[in-house]
Amino acid sequence: MTLSDNKIIELTSQTPVVLTKKNATAYFMIQNASLILSGQIKFDINNTSNGFDVRDNVYMEINDDVEIYHASKPAINITGIDSSVVMNGGSIHDNSHYDTNGGSPYGRGAAVRMLVATAYNRTLGTSTFIMNGGSMYNNYANQAGGAVWIQGGAMFYMNGGVMENNSAGRNGGAVGTFDDWTNFVGTKDYSSKTGNHSYSGIPYSQWPEYYPAGFVMNGGTIQNNSARNGGGIYVASSGCKILGGQILNNHASSQGGGVYVASVPYVLELSHVLITDNEGWVGGGLWSCPTGWVEITVTDGVAIFENAASGALR
Repeated sequence: MTLSDNKIIELTSQTPVVLTKKNATAYFMIQNASLILSGQIKFDINNTSNGFDVRDNVYMEINDDVEIYHASKPAINITGIDSSVVMNGGSIHDNSHYDTNGGSPYGRGAAVRMLVATAYNRTLGTSTFIMNGGSMYNNYANQAGGAVWIQGGAMFYMNGGVMENNSAGRNGGAVGTFDDWTNFVGTKDYSSKTGNHSYSGIPYSQWPEYYPAGFVMNGGTIQNNSARNGGGIYVASSGCKILGGQILNNHASSQGGGVYVASVPYVLELSHVLITDNEGWVGGGLWSCPTGWVEITVTDGVAIFENAASGALR
């Protein structure tokens, strides 16, 4: 079904209703329209591609006991600009994104994938995903961002809710970010002296204005997720701030059980957060590899303790 022409559609049910998808097209392709989901509607995507294709100028809202599950590609795929998806309740669970590119794992964001205005496509614009409540669990991506993947001109604000038991084959069991800098511009080495790549001549200080790939955590819990790097969160952008909430019991088989920060010039800001009981080979709680930058606001309260590193550093 296509929603457009500034339509506002609300789907709700006071009793449990299961809508099972039968073919490979999305439930909804949404552009220049609004979709409100509430009540006890369950969307069984039935392993037939993705469920909701969010394009330009969209408002989508998930409330109450709505469930979205069994997608074989991102359950909610956000590719348009000037769009907002708000999750106040409900759950997005048991989705998987298994994909390959030249034989290498390429699946990203089984629950929500934000691939917005990427530098690769030379486009501009932003869209947001806001999680105020609800849960995401048992989602799997064979490359990165087991539950949520954020790339290009995209922002994810987590104000509440729970992300748990998600996993990724490589990076970011629950959340993964990537701003395209080291991929698109990084065909030439980054220069700490000039602050830019000679390929583009754009200073990195300006890059996040166009491609923030941001994750801002103000509350909620990220727990029991796993990946090779960044069992809970993988950061490859400078639009990431963890300003509250809890990061608990996540596992990385390599680096950064709780949080992994990739190389220069990426930066993560931390304050008012609890990071504990996470485990990795190195950097059980937090790992900055090898030259990423983490700013910890100690006066505002950051608790990082009782994390385990089976290889070396906690």
